[in-house]
Amino acid sequence: MDDWRTLDEHFDADDIAALAAQGPIARLSLHSMGRLSATRAKGLRKLPSLQRLNLNCDVSRAAMREVLAIAGLRELDILCILPRGRPGGFAQAKDLRVFRELTGLPEADLLDVARCPGLIELGVQSSRLTPRAFDALMGMSTLQTLDIEATPFDDAMAAQLARLPALTGLHAGRTAISRAGLEAICELKQMRELDLWATSLSVDDLYLLRGLPALEYLSIGGAQGYAPMPIESLLPLLDQLPNLRRLWLDGVAVPDSVKARLASRYPDFRAT
Repeated sequence: MDDWRTLDEHFDADDIAALAAQGPIARLSLHSMGRLSATRAKGLRKLPSLQRLNLNCDVSRAAMREVLAIAGLRELDILCILPRGRPGGFAQAKDLRVFRELTGLPEADLLDVARCPGLIELGVQSSRLTPRAFDALMGMSTLQTLDIEATPFDDAMAAQLARLPALTGLHAGRTAISRAGLEAICELKQMRELDLWATSLSVDDLYLLRGLPALEYLSIGGAQGYAPMPIESLLPLLDQLPNLRRLWLDGVAVPDSVKARLASRYPDFRAT
């Protein structure tokens, strides 16, 4: 039940029938596909109780409406939604709880996503996060995790996150957030996960994280064009985050001796 089932780009009605005969499907992945048509997407609706779908392909907006009509679909990962056609379908996706799109959505699709009634996790990296689109997303009262890496997310948007009462996870790497935005985030005392990789935040700014008592996961570091974060400056901060369990230092030079110490302290530690 938990194993991934797969279809290739040439799947047809017989392949769907063969899958359907196997009973409820927990996870299905479509690999090596150039583009999912609306006709093939409609065929997926014949599968019984499909819960998680990974579309490693381009998907037209017409095909998206068919996918979003799959009964019982709770988690959906898509490589790319093509911009041609009319957005739609998210308002009817009442079972969908997790949606991630990997290449970036325009404003029109973000506005449609915001109509999904029960999402708890949303990933829209590299999307055109306009003020209008962000305002719409802030109306998603059930949202718990928001991934907006490499979008125009800024301090003014960070100040609006308080509109999401259930938010406990924010992934805001490669955004324009500064100390003022982090101050707003640190007002959300329920926050458990933060990804602040590749931002202009300094180590001194990161000391604001001491105001998040529930923080369990942190991703920080730099990339080309950003000021480096010396591990010697980070260690005293980490000592003051008592509930941290998962740590990812990306772009931080960490000596082997320090890696060993951090690996023994945190159940989940990465240094890349």
